[in-house]
Order: sequence, then structure tokens, then C-alpha cells
Amino acid sequence: MNRDVAFGRILAIANVISERVFEKGKPSVSQKYFDRYKKNPYATFTKIHTELMGYAHKFGENELRLMDMFGEILSGIQPGDMEAKDLKPAFLQGFYSQQDALKNIMGTDEAAELWGYTPDHIKRLCREGKIKCVMIGKTWVVDRNQPSPRGAGNQVSYDNN
Repeated sequence: MNRDVAFGRILAIANVISERVFEKGKPSVSQKYFDRYKKNPYATFTKIHTELMGYAHKFGENELRLMDMFGEILSGIQPGDMEAKDLKPAFLQGFYSQQDALKNIMGTDEAAELWGYTPDHIKRLCREGKIKCVMIGKTWVVDRNQPSPRGAGNQVSYDNN
């Protein structure tokens, strides 16, 4: 993956986590670090990571999944790409596309609460292709923009494999 896009995606994931766990009124990661990040992403990322880990006690299913995504992207960055070098504008594409995608997904617990089902029922609907979702690791990630399966009559079928 392109260095700039990868660092953009990492910032987006960190930003979404910060929006979920920081206290109300505290600036998100992108509000606080955006300019510094594009000039020296690795050093700034280290500060961001440390700050987020201070909120690890607030991490739920979704935040842990986001941290896994963090790790997957970071593990693909080559050691030479960690140097203090400005990001090119392509990092914006990585940031905004990842941020948009993350704002439109939810875990099975959140889907269950939203739709009035149990998490196990949501997982069954995922396995049966009754709702739009994808398996990441051992966890189902559900598309937030789809209609409730209660009103859909379960007539739609998705290939979630």
C-alpha cells in the first residue's frame, strides 16, 4: 500500500476511535494533530497512539476491532517509510475514504441494540446473508446504512462470504 494512503487511513482510524472514547468537548485526533501529522506522520502517530491507549479502558467491541485494523495497516508499512518525511496529498484520499467507510459500519452488539435483536440473532442473520455485513477476523461488521431487517421481510440476500 502507498505510504501516504496508509498513513491517511491510520489517522482516520485513530480519529474515529478518539471520537468514540474521548470526553465530550475534547478535540478529536484529527482536530488536534492534523497539521503536525502531515509533516511528520510517524512521530505524531506515536503521540496519538499513546493518547488513545490512555483510553483503552473505554474500548468496546468496535474500538478493539478498529485497533486491529490499525495494526494490520501499520504492519504493512515498510521500515523506510517511518522516516520524518512530509506526506503527499494522497494521504487525504486515504484519510477521507477510510473515515467515510468507518462511520458507516457497526458491530453486532450495536446492530442488535439498534434493531431490537440479540447479538446472536444478528450473527445468524449475517451467516444466512439476510443483512449486509462482512467478517473481519472472527467478528461480523454490519453496514449501518441498510434498512432494519425487521422491515425488510428478509427478502434480500447478501453474499457475506
